[in-house]
Amino acid sequence: GDRLRTGVLARSARIVTVEEHAQTGGLGSAVSEIMTDAGLAGALLRLATADEQVLRYGSREWHLARNRLDPESLTDRIAAFVAGAK
Repeated sequence: GDRLRTGVLARSARIVTVEEHAQTGGLGSAVSEIMTDAGLAGALLRLATADEQVLRYGSREWHLARNRLDPESLTDRIAAFVAGAK
């Protein structure tokens, strides 16, 4: 329940969510709401696609690279976050 989620988040200094769709209304938003409602101060990095209409299409790999969600970009972004940069 909520107490379990809140407990896990309270023990975490840095939290990262990754989703292959728009950031608004996704997992990162839900985690952010739980943290805010519980008064938790941990750092949250929400990685998702840009909240914009995309009028082009391509492979999954193209989509991930375009949004910096490919493995290399995720590694760099999360490493910077863990190191203290945002």
